[in-house]
Amino acid sequence: MTSIMHALESLRDALAAVPDIKTCRIGLEPDISPDDYPMIRLVPVRLRPHTQTLPGAHLAGEAEVLIYLGAPIGAEDAGGLEALYRQQFKTWQAVMDILAYPPAGILDAHAEETITDEDSIDAYKMMAVRARILYPAPIGA
Repeated sequence: MTSIMHALESLRDALAAVPDIKTCRIGLEPDISPDDYPMIRLVPVRLRPHTQTLPGAHLAGEAEVLIYLGAPIGAEDAGGLEALYRQQFKTWQAVMDILAYPPAGILDAHAEETITDEDSIDAYKMMAVRARILYPAPIGA
């Protein structure tokens, strides 16, 4: 397995433990359904080769990843959109906490910014955390 895939799987597994998340996967599949929400999706955006040397002479690569957070909007939701924002920000904070203390397979991680859907989508709320992760090179690289 490649080191980037191992890093993404480690991050996915950590994020899957966030309370109230129904599905957490790598990739934004085209057939996401209401049954998948609340959800987290990890999408690698940019990969930089294993050129960084860290203390201890570890060779590392860097990946920019979008971490999508999605939750359905429904008339049955008590508290309306404000309650949904409250829950979404709870999930967002859990993601921030995981990035601050990344799982095994990731040397370092940090969030660059979070982009929201600006209430432009009628059926669900989406946020995307743009994060950078540093992952170790495969042995022998």
